[in-house]
Amino acid sequence: MRERMRMTGLFTTCLVAGFGFTGCQDQAAQERVEVQEIIRKENTAFQLARVGAPVPGTKEFDTKKQELDVLAGRLSSIRGGNAGQQGTKSVLLANTMTELASMDMAHAENYERINASISAQVIGIIQGGMNLNGMLESRQVIDLQTSRSQLNRDMETAEEKLGQLNEQLAELEGPIADREGQNTRDAEEVNALRKSSDELFRNAREQGYASGFNSFEEAIQARRAADRIEYEIAQREIVLDLNLKAEQGYINLNTQQINKAIEAISDAQAAIDTHEQTGREDLRNTEQLIATLRGDLDALLQKLANTTNNELNPHYDSAQEYLEKSAREAQTAASKAGRNGDTNGPHLIGARAHASLGKLHWTKSRGISIRLKLYELIHQAREVFSEDSVLSKIEQLNQQHADAVEKAKAAYAQAIQLLSQVNNPKAQNEINAFKQSLDLALASLEGKDVSAMMQPAPAAKPETSSPDPDTSEARFPTPEALISHLQNLLASGDITSMADLTHAETPAGKRLLSLGRDAVFAMNRFIKAAEQKMGDEIGPMLESMKALMQMGGGIPDLSSAKVTERSDDRVVYETSAFGQASQFGLVRVNGSWMIDGDIQLQSMGGEGPMLDAAEKMIKSAAEMYDELARKINSGEITTMEQMSAEMMKFGESMMGNN
Repeated sequence: MRERMRMTGLFTTCLVAGFGFTGCQDQAAQERVEVQEIIRKENTAFQLARVGAPVPGTKEFDTKKQELDVLAGRLSSIRGGNAGQQGTKSVLLANTMTELASMDMAHAENYERINASISAQVIGIIQGGMNLNGMLESRQVIDLQTSRSQLNRDMETAEEKLGQLNEQLAELEGPIADREGQNTRDAEEVNALRKSSDELFRNAREQGYASGFNSFEEAIQARRAADRIEYEIAQREIVLDLNLKAEQGYINLNTQQINKAIEAISDAQAAIDTHEQTGREDLRNTEQLIATLRGDLDALLQKLANTTNNELNPHYDSAQEYLEKSAREAQTAASKAGRNGDTNGPHLIGARAHASLGKLHWTKSRGISIRLKLYELIHQAREVFSEDSVLSKIEQLNQQHADAVEKAKAAYAQAIQLLSQVNNPKAQNEINAFKQSLDLALASLEGKDVSAMMQPAPAAKPETSSPDPDTSEARFPTPEALISHLQNLLASGDITSMADLTHAETPAGKRLLSLGRDAVFAMNRFIKAAEQKMGDEIGPMLESMKALMQMGGGIPDLSSAKVTERSDDRVVYETSAFGQASQFGLVRVNGSWMIDGDIQLQSMGGEGPMLDAAEKMIKSAAEMYDELARKINSGEITTMEQMSAEMMKFGESMMGNN
C-alpha cells in the first residue's frame, strides 16, 4: 500500500510542479516498472494461495479464502501503469474472483447435501402421516375382522418375502467372506513379500554386484509377486463393490423396508385390538400422533428454510457476485488490450466465468426442484397436512426454478458468445471442446434431446509447426488448466472429447488408454439409457457409476491427492481407488499438458500379464454395459431388482472365466 501511495504522490507532484516532459516521462517509466513488480508479486501470491485443496468448513479453508479476499482487495487498489499492465491486473483479479467463487460453491454443495438429508426426513414424515391417516380411517370401519384378516395376510406375505431375502443374504455372505478373507490373507502375504524383498535388496547391496546378484534377482521376483497379489486384491475389491456388496446393500435395503412394513402391520394389528378396547380414546391418540408429525414437519420445513436462506443462498449469492466481477474484469482486460491487442485470453476467461455462472444457476435450480417436489407431496397429502401456504409456496418455488433456469441459459449463451470471439488456432481443440460442453448444457436446459450432440468436438487442423513450449498459446499451459478442463468435460457429460487429451510413448501405454476410453464410452451409453428409461429409481446407483466413469476416463479426484513428483515437464499424483494406492500423471508435450498413459501403466504393474488381465476385464465390462443399455432400451429391464440380477450374472460369469 505504501508503494501505491508513493507512486500516486509522484504522479501528482509531477503535474503540480510542472516538470518538464522528459522528467515526467522518466517518472512514468519508473511507475510502470513498479506496477509490473507489484503485479508479479501478486501473481506469485495468487499461485501460492491456490496450492492445496482444504475441506470446506475447516480453518485451513477459511484461511485460504481470507487470503484470496485480501489479495483481491490489493489487486483492486493497483493504479497507474500502462493499459497492458492494467489489463494484466484485471486478468489476475478475474482469476482470483473465479477461485473465490469456487470456494463458495464448495460450501453451497455441502449445504445442498444437508438439504437433501432434511428432505429425506420430510418425505418420511409425509409417508408416516399418510400411513397413520390410513390406519385412522381403517379403525372407523365397522367390520374390524375383515381388516384383521387382511393384515394377517399382509403379515404372512411380508414374512415370507423377508425369509426369502434372508436366504439370499446368507447365500451372499459366503462369497463375500471368502473374498474378504482371501484379501486379508493376501494382504499379509504382500506385506511379507515386501519385507522379504527389502531384506533381499539390502543383502544384495551388502554382498556386492557379483555375489549379491542372486539376492537381487530374488528380491525382484518377490516384489513382482507382491504386485501381482495386490492386483488380484484390487480385482476382488471391484467384484465386491460392484456386484456382491451392491447386491447385499440392495437386499438389506429391501429387508429394512419389509421390516418397516412388518412393524407398520404389527402397529395396525395392535391398533385394531386397542380400538376394540378403548374405542374413541385410541382414535384421539392416533390423531395426536398425526398432530405430532405435523409439528415435526413444520420444524423440518423451517430448518430447511433456515439452511436455504441463511447458509445456502448467501454462498450462491457470494459466488454469483464473484463470478460477475470476474466477468467484468475480463471485459476490462479485453478493453485494455485495445483495437490491435490480444483479447483471446480475456474473452476466454470471461467465457469461463459465464460458464461457471451457468453451472451455478443450474445447480441452484436442481436444489429448488427438490424442494418444490417436497411441497407438491405435502399438497398431495393435504388431507393429513393441511397447510394454507403450500400452494403459494409451490408457486413461489416454481417461479424461482424458472428464474434460475433462465439465468443459467443466459449465462451459457453469453459464454458461447464470448467464446466465439476467441481466435486461437493453436488452442482450437480446447475451444471446440469447451464450446461443445456449453452447447450441451444450454440444450439440456432448453429441454432438447442431447443424445445426438454427444459426438467428439471437431478437431482443429494441425499446425505446420509445433507450438513453442514457452508460449502462453499452448492448449493447456499448466497442469491445473488441464485438470480444470477435464473436470468441466466430465461435469457436462462430454467425455468423448477426452480422446485427444491423452498421450503415451509406449505401445502398451497407448493400449491402456484405448481400453480405458472404450470402457468409459460403454458405461456412458448405459448411464444415458438408465437415466432416460428408469429415472429416479436408479439415481443413487448412477452417481456411483459416474464416479467410476470418472476414474475409468482418467480423471481421478485430485482434491486430496498428494503430489509425489513435479518438474517442468511432468507431474505425478498419488491417488487412491478401491482402497489401493495408484498414480496419476500429467506430461508436457509440445508446451501443452496431457494425461500420461505410461505413468498409469507403471502404476498397475507395467506391461505383461497384469495388462492382459486388465484388458480382459475391461472388455468384459464394456460388453456388460452395452448389453444392459440394450435391455433397458428394449424394455427387458425396468426395475432396480432386474438390473441387480443382470449385474450379478455378469459378476458370476467374470469370476468363472477367471
